[in-house]
Amino acid sequence: EDRREARLPRTLRGYTWCVPGSFSVELPIGEWDILVRRGIEHIPVRETVHITEGKTAKKTIRTQRWENMAKRGWFAGDDHVHCRTIDDADTEMVMTWAKAEDVYVVNALRMDDIKQSYFTPRGFGKENRVVDGNFAIVPGQEGPRTYDMGHVIGLNITGHVWNPDTYHCYDYALDELKSQGGVTGYAHAHAAAFNLHRDMSMNIPKGKVDFLEIFEGGWLGTRHYYPWLNLGFKITASAGSDVPWYGTIGSVRVYAYTGSDKLDVDQWFKALKKGRTFVTNGPMLDFRVDDALPGDTINVKEGQKMRVHAKAWAEPKDFRPFRLEIIQNGNVIRSIEQTDPEQSELVLDFNLHVENGSWVAARVSDKPGTKHAEGAEAHTTPIYLQRDGLRFWKYDEVEKLISARVTDLNEVEEMIQLAHRSKEEGKNLLNTKYREWEIPFRCERIIATEDLLRERVREAQEIYDGLLATYEQEKALR
Repeated sequence: EDRREARLPRTLRGYTWCVPGSFSVELPIGEWDILVRRGIEHIPVRETVHITEGKTAKKTIRTQRWENMAKRGWFAGDDHVHCRTIDDADTEMVMTWAKAEDVYVVNALRMDDIKQSYFTPRGFGKENRVVDGNFAIVPGQEGPRTYDMGHVIGLNITGHVWNPDTYHCYDYALDELKSQGGVTGYAHAHAAAFNLHRDMSMNIPKGKVDFLEIFEGGWLGTRHYYPWLNLGFKITASAGSDVPWYGTIGSVRVYAYTGSDKLDVDQWFKALKKGRTFVTNGPMLDFRVDDALPGDTINVKEGQKMRVHAKAWAEPKDFRPFRLEIIQNGNVIRSIEQTDPEQSELVLDFNLHVENGSWVAARVSDKPGTKHAEGAEAHTTPIYLQRDGLRFWKYDEVEKLISARVTDLNEVEEMIQLAHRSKEEGKNLLNTKYREWEIPFRCERIIATEDLLRERVREAQEIYDGLLATYEQEKALR
């Protein structure tokens, strides 16, 4: 009953149990395969056990590291874990799980909706962190959280932020979370689930969002990430397991670079906010442009030559990288594929000539046709190449990109009108998964904030108008 599905690459998929050390189990007679793993930096060990009638078979299995990213200054974290952390027994269980998965920073999120909260922690702030050596459990929150406008995550916060009267105006919560020194982002951004694109269109342009969770449940999704980068907005790539709904802690993880081999929790969150990250479910990434790391901005001149270095490496059986790509403004500009099934490392080194500025990132992808959550993948936050007087955006597509964001904005008004109709007709017309008994209350909350929502739409529209004006002004400089 305690088993969980591990959404891990290739042969590691299946059910898993977390055990603190020795354990015993009764099994039917026959041959049994045992797989023991400890996160993604240890080599999984496979053993066969023969069970005979009336006898006990004993096995001692030890895992070995193939990599130690913490010694390089990179610490793995999970931005999205729901679990009980009320008492010491709770946190001991979560800490054991974190150590078993080799995840150094577990963000234990209180989860709320417009009516109530779940997974309530004992408290927030530094005094309620649980730290054991290089491992930490840090309280945060997932909320506001609606089917209408997506889910917000607030990390490293000092108090719960929840106001049902203005619940659909996410900027109130984002501002309060930031005022506490928190790091803000969106859950489920790999698929822009729960109509997340609506709130993204209002609050990303206003600078209220630090990260997008582009890797979740084994699915790396960039379809809703690249358009914002292509409009010239700097956003960190992050990852979360969404336990208990998906798999195990750290099934996907975000590595943040602190520069030290000892975990400093505050520095980890600063690195996350800055974008010194890559996300992965197995392959490791080293990516640099000259001496810059992911999240850095380089001021460049037209025609400047820069050196791009990228390396992807992994344990060869289950995490090996199949293809390493360099992405510039959403396009693959260089790539290399494995030439041997046992190849565990891919490297790209080349000169990049700057024209008008851009964003550049490294990505690991698996064989074409590999199903979601079955391949080994990774992605860095970009390095930004900024030419004086120009945005680093994808200039030729600016008008199309802004048009798409305005379409998303228009859905907010459609949502308001559907809330009115749903209330009048007594049925769900909102294209959401709300249950029938919830509809009157949900609609009332949307209607109560409709003027505030329209004001936020107008503010965002003004920003897009300003971007179009900048687009026209840049013509003479390109």
